[in-house]
Amino acid sequence: MKVFAVIVTYGNRFHFLKEVIESAFSEGVQKIIVIDNDSTTESKAQLKVYEKELGPDKLKVSYLDKNYGSAGGFKRGLEEAYNDTACEFIWLLDDDNQPQKESLNVLRDYWN
Repeated sequence: MKVFAVIVTYGNRFHFLKEVIESAFSEGVQKIIVIDNDSTTESKAQLKVYEKELGPDKLKVSYLDKNYGSAGGFKRGLEEAYNDTACEFIWLLDDDNQPQKESLNVLRDYWN
C-alpha cells in the first residue's frame, strides 16, 4: 500500500512542518506533497533547502503565488497526488498536527 501525504502550509511555520514531515516518513509514507500557500520568505527558503535535501522522489513542493486557504491548498495537493501513478492512498495532514506513532498502521488495519 503506497501512501502519499498531502500537507498544506502557510505563514512562518516551517518548524512545525518539518516535524510533521519527519513523523509521516517514520510512519511509512512513501512521498509527501507540500502545498506552500504563500508562506513567509524565511519559511520558503528553509523549505527549499529541505526539499533539495530529501529530493523529488520523497518530497514535492508546490509554491503558490497567494494563500488559497486550506480548501484551495488541499485541492491542489489532492490533484497532484491523484495524478501520480505511484500513489495508492492519500493521507491529509495539517502542518502542525504531528501523527502519533503507529497511526498510519491503525488506518491501514481499518482499511483492510
